[in-house]
Amino acid sequence: MTRRMGELVGVQGGFKPSVQLPNDFFDQEQNRHFVENYIPTPEILDIFMSVRDSLQSNSEQRARSFVGTYGTGKSDLMLMIANYITRSADDPLLKPFFQKLRLLNDSKAKAIYDARLEKPPFLLVLLQADTAITFNSFVLRGLADALEENNLEDLLGNTYYHAALNQIETWESDYPDIIQRLSDILENDYRRTLNQLKNELKSPRADSALGIFRPAAQKASGTPFQPNAVIERPSEAFFEVAQKLVEAGEYSGIFVIADEFTHLLQKLGESSTAVVDTKGIDNLAEAAGRSGRNQLHFYVVSLQSFASAQGSTQEAQAALERSGGRFLQNELRSQNTEELISASIAKLIPSERLFDNAQAQQDDLLTLAMRLWGSRATGSVDREWLQQKVVQGCFPLHPLATYCLPRLNAVLAQNERTMFRFIWHDEHQPIFF
Repeated sequence: MTRRMGELVGVQGGFKPSVQLPNDFFDQEQNRHFVENYIPTPEILDIFMSVRDSLQSNSEQRARSFVGTYGTGKSDLMLMIANYITRSADDPLLKPFFQKLRLLNDSKAKAIYDARLEKPPFLLVLLQADTAITFNSFVLRGLADALEENNLEDLLGNTYYHAALNQIETWESDYPDIIQRLSDILENDYRRTLNQLKNELKSPRADSALGIFRPAAQKASGTPFQPNAVIERPSEAFFEVAQKLVEAGEYSGIFVIADEFTHLLQKLGESSTAVVDTKGIDNLAEAAGRSGRNQLHFYVVSLQSFASAQGSTQEAQAALERSGGRFLQNELRSQNTEELISASIAKLIPSERLFDNAQAQQDDLLTLAMRLWGSRATGSVDREWLQQKVVQGCFPLHPLATYCLPRLNAVLAQNERTMFRFIWHDEHQPIFF
């Protein structure tokens, strides 16, 4: 009897090909979906062990970069780390994740579990760097937003951006003539309104806005803008806030995760002030490494490493490479993708019936799989794994297709087409080789 493909297999219900941060983390339903369907691999287990080690009070490995092409699960991993560090390990949401970890290695899973059991959450600063122009205002705005979200805004000291906004507010209240001159200067010299400038001072673009405000304010008031007692560097703000959070006993520290960092690296490489701009990255990475019990973690996620980013000058290139040296780099590859492919294919009838008892066919496919996976299939356990995960689990993908899929993805993947889009039709029907 001839069967249609859709009668044999489908794609797991509710399957989504990629995580979009920070929105999916803060959307309770989407977050739960991704956590429950996350499939850790041995590589991910080792990464979580490394994260677990960094949670020890004497660790200095708290600045990390995660590098990998589209489809290697960078954002999915960051979403899982975000859940891990903002919840106690016994949170029901994390139960399926730890169950899967235990199947990989029970003792490592227990160590990862114990490291967060009944521990206070970290304040999460979850950022999307694709709109950032400079680093300092980008991360400070992220810290301010995270504190405001948790009603902790009083913990952040005065920044130059706040000082500029306060100065404008004072002039609006007491010196209307200065405000009028400032408004005229902004419109005539910089083609923006006062309200636009104020909004920019509250945004990740605040550095650019401050660069306009300084000369405009001096021209309008006759005196330079030199506020007292302001935070000079983002690293100072993060370090001080982390200390206050830990001392209060309600938080374990601060976790900064900057996704899509590639875009910021490219902008920094093209900037004439790259050396100055990258210094802020250096300082925050150093502050993370020496944060001790007042924990500060700084993770960046990118398609390319700092060293691979192209600086417009030799000096800019050297600055980017120097910054990269501050981070412990994790290079994510499409490893153990057979497990992920197998999990994404839903069997609509029992697996043993898919082959209609054609043992000879299964034997031929297993022999081919053992040749393709080479040294990995050197024992009875690996042979059984290939049978379960590759021959049966990835069916109706031929083992050759399963082997080629992650390699094809490495060459052709893009933001909207990760590895799983290659087995997902535009009309939500599975397609297979």
